[in-house]
Amino acid sequence: MNDSVNDGLNHSLNDSLNPSVNPRQHDSANHHRTVVGWDGGDAAADAVAWAVERERGRHGTIALVRVVADHHHSSNYAAVQSAIEAAQLELTAEATRLGKLAPECFITTTVVHGDPLDELIGQANPGWVLAVGAAKRHRSPFGHGSSLAAQIAAAANGPVAIIPPAIIPPAVNSPATNSPNTGTAGSRRRTGVVVGVDGSAESLRAVDVAIAEAVRRQEELILIHAWQEPTALAEEYTIDPRLVEAVEEQGERILAAATTSIFERYPELRVRAQLVGGAAEIALREAATTAALVVVGTRHLRGLKRILLGSVSHYVVQHLQCPTIVVGHGSAESGSDGSSSEQSGSEQQSGGQR
Repeated sequence: MNDSVNDGLNHSLNDSLNPSVNPRQHDSANHHRTVVGWDGGDAAADAVAWAVERERGRHGTIALVRVVADHHHSSNYAAVQSAIEAAQLELTAEATRLGKLAPECFITTTVVHGDPLDELIGQANPGWVLAVGAAKRHRSPFGHGSSLAAQIAAAANGPVAIIPPAIIPPAVNSPATNSPNTGTAGSRRRTGVVVGVDGSAESLRAVDVAIAEAVRRQEELILIHAWQEPTALAEEYTIDPRLVEAVEEQGERILAAATTSIFERYPELRVRAQLVGGAAEIALREAATTAALVVVGTRHLRGLKRILLGSVSHYVVQHLQCPTIVVGHGSAESGSDGSSSEQSGSEQQSGGQR
């Protein structure tokens, strides 16, 4: 955000598009909220479609956010203000369309001005999921055109759902309610919420988010732990079979501990544990081909590297097979859609203040 225009251009338009939905049903804790980065493109349409599928059944909130990129000089107030007003009109039209297609949902709109990467990172929160389409590319300080979605997920302080092209639930195209697991017409039904487990703090946060999504979808939770045989330091050396067996047994213990913990908290949740030999990123990619959702954890880095994902999450995001939620540090402090966090800034809704 450019300080020279600050309050004048940090403009937010927040309206309830469904007056039939009582705003007081959506309390200040922002339960059941999906925030969507929207710019009118195909990737944004994919993210909106996923958000509708996620929130429709539970009468949740879909918060549309439009970032007016800072292409104009901040001193040119009139030009930037005109761009913001045009964006408001476009976003309101989209919200009105969604309000008709998904009257069960509570629709809000927000327009901000600044750098799309920074502004969308700022929309993330441990208490909800930020959904972005996967198609856009954004040049990073490292000189490569990694996806904007991947960079947001790497730095966001909350779960980020990256939605690939063609994973568009029919629900967004018709007022009728459809199965949340069907993709485009004629595609096979996707089932299960897949999450990688390795015993680390990052994977534990990912498991918490995956549990919440599996419960919401009434889907089976699939825990995957991948293990690899130790590599010999030189060709003339061989690996002791007992070491290989120990590595495999460690994976079994990690899965057993995770499964037991989940059953204690969610005895009615269906859980399946899979021990897979090979690289974790390959195992997750293969599981994603039939999954309804994949959840991966990632470590947050500092400095310029903060917009880079870890190796496993980066690979999964670069080879998207289905909607994928990336869970970074802080993402599961209260679980996705947790109750302890509130969105920064004020939201003025018709019908009352949330």
